[in-house]
Amino acid sequence: MQAFCMATACVHALNTVNHAYRFIFVRHPKCASSALLHHFTLCSERRATKSCLEPWNGNPASSVANASEAAIHAMWQDYFVFTVVRNPLARAVSAYKFVLSATVADEECADRMDWDGFCGDPLLAGELCRRKPQCCPFGPLFAWSHVIDQARCMTTLGGGLAVDYVARMEAIDEDVPQLFAEINARRPAGLPPLEVPPSIKQVLPSSTGGSGGGGSSSDGDGDVGGGAEGGGCGVGLAPQRHRAAARPGFFFAVSANFTSVVAKESAYCGLQDFYTGRHAHCLPSVRRAYGGDLRLLYPPAEAVVDGGTAAQLAAGAAGGRRRVAAAAAAGVSGGGSAADEPWRDKPG
Repeated sequence: MQAFCMATACVHALNTVNHAYRFIFVRHPKCASSALLHHFTLCSERRATKSCLEPWNGNPASSVANASEAAIHAMWQDYFVFTVVRNPLARAVSAYKFVLSATVADEECADRMDWDGFCGDPLLAGELCRRKPQCCPFGPLFAWSHVIDQARCMTTLGGGLAVDYVARMEAIDEDVPQLFAEINARRPAGLPPLEVPPSIKQVLPSSTGGSGGGGSSSDGDGDVGGGAEGGGCGVGLAPQRHRAAARPGFFFAVSANFTSVVAKESAYCGLQDFYTGRHAHCLPSVRRAYGGDLRLLYPPAEAVVDGGTAAQLAAGAAGGRRRVAAAAAAGVSGGGSAADEPWRDKPG
């Protein structure tokens, strides 16, 4: 089974690799990815550890930049490949807020997009940046990388899973210990076991995703580590101030100081507010935009949301790994046993 993703088709996922412990992290922005990157460290950082991650896509200095398709295929089969996913309905809202937090707050740019416009076509966020680059100091790729679907770069050409392990952001502190246990079980002889973070929610420094030095990260994940999400239930966000940086916090850097836009909906009380009432049209739109994610990773759309209540929205998240297990058992992946390790589809 061809269990690999071509790097050129997955630039948005910002794949990273560690050759010492032999694992690949297929990274989806707005899925706690910055928190995991901060824990593993980047190999370009001064604080880099033996478990550091090397960015792969769009990185000409990468050790796999000039690798052949056959070499990438062999590495994908040989290394432990994992990813973290998130309920697409929650991820869409998070991405919308975060993309706006990287938009210049001036008269020309501040009103260019609201939730109703975003939910109709999330990819429009990047297109608007392409048309008005002065509004988007991080560039259109920053926007596109945060809104593109998750299924695209974790599946084979046949539609099955191309990863060994799927962790869920909604249960990140439950799944991460299992993830590290698998990495440690597979580690080459002589390497010490990796330390499991006590809680991913406590990994990120408070400045990440906000106005901290070194520019903005490419993720922020404010609902994991504070920062870009915030607000809620009548309490709006204050504009963020981004400072220029010569080097990016993780993958993106900004060349000039700017103050960012705040989402008009930042004072909403919960996820259901984005999909009910005057935003009821957003539910079918977002489900359509991220249909591949819902089919692959979560229960059928009717089970994820029917009526738009917070409890029903959360139900789709809680069933994430069970959905992956059911898909594997039904043979969606084209092979693999789901008896003991239901998230495993790629032959070990």
